[in-house]
Amino acid sequence: MAKIIIRGNPRKVGKEHIREAVEWFINHLLKKLSPNIKIYLHIKDNFYIDNYQYGDVVPTNDNQPPRTFTIRVDAHLGYRRMIVSLAHECVHIKQFARKELAYGSGGWLWNGELHPFNKVDYWECPWEIEAIGREPGLYIKWKNLKTRLEA
Repeated sequence: MAKIIIRGNPRKVGKEHIREAVEWFINHLLKKLSPNIKIYLHIKDNFYIDNYQYGDVVPTNDNQPPRTFTIRVDAHLGYRRMIVSLAHECVHIKQFARKELAYGSGGWLWNGELHPFNKVDYWECPWEIEAIGREPGLYIKWKNLKTRLEA
């Protein structure tokens, strides 16, 4: 199981819900690799106001592929938006950990193809298309699992 260290205080979602969701997403997306993954999850006030995004993730070690990551997410997100945002960032962790996505010289490397930083359109990036596309399914699977466990 991945190691998750949570810093900060979510305003609308309990830390245990957040931890359980991230653990499930990482286990689901990375299976055998998940015990090697370490995540520092920073829940930050005004993250959306300051960055115009709900959250982000960056590898925080130089290993290739990386195994340690920092996720930053806005503290004021409601339950659904928080869990969906975390699902999105966990897809990016999967991409980095499986060497699908990496930082290259002057751009992003997606499956070995360079996408220069100055020519990247968020909505057209294949790594974002995958993450956005997987958000609803991951959320629904997680929510269904939680509902069954709480019944």
